[in-house]
Amino acid sequence: AEIDLVLSLCRSPMSDRSRLRASDILASPLDWRNVFEHARAFEVEPAFHGNLRSLDDARVPAEFLAESATRERNSVAMAAAGCLRAADTIRRFEEQKIPVIVLKGAAVAASAYDDPSLRTFGDLDLLVPRGSVVHARDFLLECGYTRNYEGESERELVAGNHALEFIRNDSLIELHVALVERYLRFELDERPLWDEAISLSIPGGRIRGLDRARLFLFLCAHGTKHEWGRVRWIVDLAQLTDRLTAEEAGDVEKLANDANAKRILSLGVALVRNLWGDPTTASNLKKIPGDVAAEALAHRIIRSHGLSGASVEKSDAKHAVDPEIRSFLFWISSRERWLDRAACIAAVLFSPTEANTPPRPLRRITRPVRLAARLAGQLSAGLRDGSRR
Repeated sequence: AEIDLVLSLCRSPMSDRSRLRASDILASPLDWRNVFEHARAFEVEPAFHGNLRSLDDARVPAEFLAESATRERNSVAMAAAGCLRAADTIRRFEEQKIPVIVLKGAAVAASAYDDPSLRTFGDLDLLVPRGSVVHARDFLLECGYTRNYEGESERELVAGNHALEFIRNDSLIELHVALVERYLRFELDERPLWDEAISLSIPGGRIRGLDRARLFLFLCAHGTKHEWGRVRWIVDLAQLTDRLTAEEAGDVEKLANDANAKRILSLGVALVRNLWGDPTTASNLKKIPGDVAAEALAHRIIRSHGLSGASVEKSDAKHAVDPEIRSFLFWISSRERWLDRAACIAAVLFSPTEANTPPRPLRRITRPVRLAARLAGQLSAGLRDGSRR
């Protein structure tokens, strides 16, 4: 019941259906501390606490209603502060004549929420033209940021479309030259990303973000790449779903077809449908055909977060595997074409990682053996631990 209440109140604006659902849930005995902990863990505090207080329901204990008001103020202030920092950073990049598109974070807050202060974020992910990455890197270094990667591996990272991370105190900025890494074989035409980018208003100024169709598919790919490890990513997609026009929804489907990412799109839509029902708008998304594999993956994600009413799914052997390997296997299962699966696997097996740069021929050849040994060792350790328990 506590999880259901959070899911009912985490979107903005709150629908009549969600309001009625929340009212029904309030008739049940609730552990309010658990409710607030789920709202925090799901990273939906600004919208949740605002919606909870707007219910004006006497069944919410007074002390928790007061705490809710405090949590709402703090989370909204945090989100607004993040937008102000993002706007200032983008202004500085523009002064340097460096084109920038904001990915996720502030751009999602502006595109998917009525009020950007309803979506908190930390890191700043910036897409820059490949030819401007050196200028952008030097500018960040001049601003006091330090590399979070080995300098000699930079060329390999950029060539593989990996992000360059920079840190200053508690601020992290990632420079991207593409939406995802090259080995994942998820490609959207680069020029339209910039041509179709839109201007977005956030506290502190304006930023450029992906158009909503490309943002929608990118959020599906980003979530899938990380096994949809954060509930907020699913909420973001649900928020954006309700804001897509029928034309934009059609564009999403076309983009997915062109990128051979129909299952990735189906997975994102399946997650939204399973948690909140069919989208209330964006009629074209309702017409996306179901995919059995995508539905299975969606239920797996929902169980992993404990959102299905069942306990959190655990498998000792599975969870003993390195998270990066596990996420990669999940990504492979989300691709509908065997060609893409095989190419992704080949790229991982034979491409050196940052730790192996500059590339050494022998390490490239022996990499499959080393990865197999590592995976076998992790699985064996997991099985031994499980048998002891």
